[in-house]
Amino acid sequence: MKAKVLRIIICAVMLLMLSGCKKKETVIIKPQVSSSADVYREPAGNGGTGETIIGDIDDDDTSTDSRFNYISTSEIEQAYEYEFDGGNVTIMRYIGDEEKVTIPSVIDGRAVTRIEDHAFRGSDITSVVIPSSVKVIGTHSFSGCDFLEQLTIADGVQTIEGYAFANCPNLAIVTLPDSLREIAVGAFRDCPQIRATYKGETYTAVDVEKLYEVF
Repeated sequence: MKAKVLRIIICAVMLLMLSGCKKKETVIIKPQVSSSADVYREPAGNGGTGETIIGDIDDDDTSTDSRFNYISTSEIEQAYEYEFDGGNVTIMRYIGDEEKVTIPSVIDGRAVTRIEDHAFRGSDITSVVIPSSVKVIGTHSFSGCDFLEQLTIADGVQTIEGYAFANCPNLAIVTLPDSLREIAVGAFRDCPQIRATYKGETYTAVDVEKLYEVF
């Protein structure tokens, strides 16, 4: 009887010892992202670095890693009517309501290379910056802009066609780039306040027509 009880006790002790030797199971809880602006921290250990990554995460994105997706907006592009010309873009008309305008150098992934005739004619803009991607500023493209005061043309623009900025009574500050190859007759006609700077020389309404003879 004693031997039987002893065997039972030994078996119980062995079972307890075996159960204590089992390897503990590791549970990894992945972080939950509740919004597109949440902070995502990769868990340290088990391959993670513990690095904190902050970025936009789209809940509907099915790509492998939405943190590296670039989402562009078209607010600027919606201010223009434009056409594709081969691999380039021509701005046909300004339909925005901003007074201070910086023309985009790229629309839909293509370079903006021309501002078409009459594109901004008679608009209420007060200043405009034309990027280096543009090569040609068309005829009458900015004429009759009564409120236009400042014009900046980036280096890269080559041609200003006839009467492009004619009849802009408040146009005073004009910066012209060295890249220009042609300024057609009448480009700045009837701009009584003009002070156009080109290659270190300043031209006013009195002698602005000399610009057309430079080329």
